[in-house]
Amino acid sequence: MQTNDAVFAKEFRDMMNGRRSMAHSFKITDLPLPRLDTMINGIPKGRMALVKGVTEMFFDRLNEQEVQLVGRTTLKKRQVLSDGSFRRDSSGNYVYDQIPVSHDCVAVVSKISIGLRRFVDGREHKPSEGFKYVDYVDTSFGRKYIYILPRKYVYRLNMCALILTPNKRRVYFKGCKLALQNGNYVYLYVIPYTYRENLDVRVLGVKSSYNFDKEVTAILNYWVEQGVIFHPSLTALENQVNGQTNLGIIDLEGTVIYDEYRRYGVSMAEEREEEFME
Repeated sequence: MQTNDAVFAKEFRDMMNGRRSMAHSFKITDLPLPRLDTMINGIPKGRMALVKGVTEMFFDRLNEQEVQLVGRTTLKKRQVLSDGSFRRDSSGNYVYDQIPVSHDCVAVVSKISIGLRRFVDGREHKPSEGFKYVDYVDTSFGRKYIYILPRKYVYRLNMCALILTPNKRRVYFKGCKLALQNGNYVYLYVIPYTYRENLDVRVLGVKSSYNFDKEVTAILNYWVEQGVIFHPSLTALENQVNGQTNLGIIDLEGTVIYDEYRRYGVSMAEEREEEFME
């Protein structure tokens, strides 16, 4: 004789099959998402790094800050007039200077303004060799500042990603299978991020940590509110059926252990030295 949980599980599967057959074509990019400021939303435009060990005045404010690597050997800097405004040509376009990035330095973008001043205690201040403020850019996420720093103070970060996919993954720290109200199933995974795009994957966000518990909770709560997924209490079972305790959200045991994750390794200067030695 089947238990009530077994009957409910069969009815739930039948309902999901019925809804999926009646649903229009489904894309994971169609699912709405809340805006989260605890991770970089979507795919980052550039690789991320950590600034450490800077003692240079003003630039030391970048210590322990995550920055985006620019990866260019020459940058453009708007020319500044004596009144602080930017020079423009006869057509109204900005006039730029070309700023080279030496081989032992790297350009980075940061949300932090270091407050660099030309004069300190009545004396002209010139940053040490290798340190330079270039310019700023205004983005939809706020103002970002461009700096040049010696490579020895910049450490490439190993990022993790929170992804959504209709398919199973083999390599992940943590995951769950979700039943959508349209009858489809999707997988939410935390994976080591490798900066490679995959057609069946939607990158929800990245950060230099494998702990996305806060983000996952916020997303699941939002999807319950929006009617994307079922409320977990409605799909919970009193007793296990085929190893499951909830039909709407199934936790998956990770295949990568947390101890294998390292937030960063050697500095970018040491990386270059290792390249030369090979």
